[in-house]
Amino acid sequence: MATITLSDVNNDGVGVDLASYLADFDANFTRGSYGFFSETAADFGGDQYAFSESSASTVSGTPSTSDSVVIGSGSAGDFSYSLTSHTLNGTLDSVSFGEGLSYASSTDSFTQSVTDVAITGLGLSGSGTGNAVHTLIYDLMGGSTSVLLNTLNAQNNTIIGSSGADTINSFNGNDTLTGGAGSDLFVF
Repeated sequence: MATITLSDVNNDGVGVDLASYLADFDANFTRGSYGFFSETAADFGGDQYAFSESSASTVSGTPSTSDSVVIGSGSAGDFSYSLTSHTLNGTLDSVSFGEGLSYASSTDSFTQSVTDVAITGLGLSGSGTGNAVHTLIYDLMGGSTSVLLNTLNAQNNTIIGSSGADTINSFNGNDTLTGGAGSDLFVF
C-alpha cells in the first residue's frame, strides 16, 4: 500500500492537482543527464537514485529550480546497476517529484529544495531484464509516469492532501483520501 503526500510548497493555498501534476511531468519533463546513485559517483548503486532536467554532470551543479525525481529503496535494500545486463536491480519503495537536488554525504542521501509529491510504500523488487524496479525507473527517466500509475492502480493507496486546495484523484484500489486545510476536491 502506497502513501502519496501532496505539498503546497509555496503556501499560496492553490494546492496540488495530482492528475494534472503527473500529466505535466509526462508532457514536459526531459532528463538532462543519466542521474546519480547516492553512493560515491564512481559507484553504480546506492540507497537512492536521482535525476533532474539539469544537464549538470554533478549533483552540486543542479539548479534549485530544475525539476527532479528522487527514487529510494527504503529499508529493504538498495539499487544496483549491472553493466553486463544494463538493468537496474533491487528494491524500490519511494518516488519524490520536486525541484532542485542536493546530496549529503553524511547521511548518504539526496534532498530536493522543494518536494511537491512524495510517494512511499511502493514495495517493488526485482532483478534481471524487465523487472519491476528497472521498468519503473526507466519509464520515469524517459519522462513518463505510466508505469507508476499502473503500479498505483494495482494497489490500495492513502493520499494525503496539502494545506492548499488540492484535487485528489483516487486510483483503482480501495484508496483512502484525506484532505488538508484547503478546500479540496476528491475525484473518484
